[in-house]
Amino acid sequence: MTDAEIQAVKAEAAQEVETVRKDAEQQIAVIHKDAEQQIAAICKDAEHEIERAKQETADAVQRMLAAEKEKEKAIAKAEANSLSRYIVQTLQERRDRKQTKEDDEK
Repeated sequence: MTDAEIQAVKAEAAQEVETVRKDAEQQIAVIHKDAEQQIAAICKDAEHEIERAKQETADAVQRMLAAEKEKEKAIAKAEANSLSRYIVQTLQERRDRKQTKEDDEK
């Protein structure tokens, strides 16, 4: 091989290397862009899931607070009913004692 042939082969090899390098860079750019788009889509989905979870949590807290309020109302009502029964029972006992005392005096 002559120097001219060697130079021609080197030039051709250099050109092929440059072509392969450019193709690789383009493929890397496409892959990079696809990866960025996938990451953006995943982030968007994650944000939606986070917002949904926040809303579900807020709804659950509201239901819990409403249930607690109903429980407090029920307890207050039960206490009031219990007190009312106690008062009625005490008054009946007084009336019965009074009637018994009056019957004994007759």
